Amino acid sequence: MCLVPNVVIPKKFRVPKFIKYTGTQSPITHLKAYCNKMAEVVDDEKLLIHFFQDSLSGVALTWYMRLDNTKVKKWKNLVDAFMRQYKFNIDVDPDRLSLQAIEKNNKESIREYARRWGEVAVQVNPPMLEKEMISLFYVISFLLRNQSRTIKSLLTS
Repeated sequence: MCLVPNVVIPKKFRVPKFIKYTGTQSPITHLKAYCNKMAEVVDDEKLLIHFFQDSLSGVALTWYMRLDNTKVKKWKNLVDAFMRQYKFNIDVDPDRLSLQAIEKNNKESIREYARRWGEVAVQVNPPMLEKEMISLFYVISFLLRNQSRTIKSLLTS
């Protein structure tokens, strides 16, 4: 039932702690992070394939467990299958317009909202210039002082 039979794990190898991929994030980012964590054994395709399951959870882990071991002989086969399965997540980086739609929750403090908004803002692609971030910060500050829940609602009122 193992995807890769006869895996030999080096005695001194310690499995890194992975950020789990759930199927909703960028598969490219996940693969890069996984390879970085597995740098010690990056040339051992069997180990890369075998431990990839440890970096998955939920539906992504279910997907991995259902893979046909006759079709995954090399790391590239697994990467290609993973990218095919989750390619729809590649272009989900937020854009400048999506920042306008972020609402402040009723029970959320201004600080919590600003932190959450900032976490999304740093993911905008192409990256925002510092000048643009500062301008948007002022808009957000004004918005919050005036009790508007979104930039969009402020602009349309």
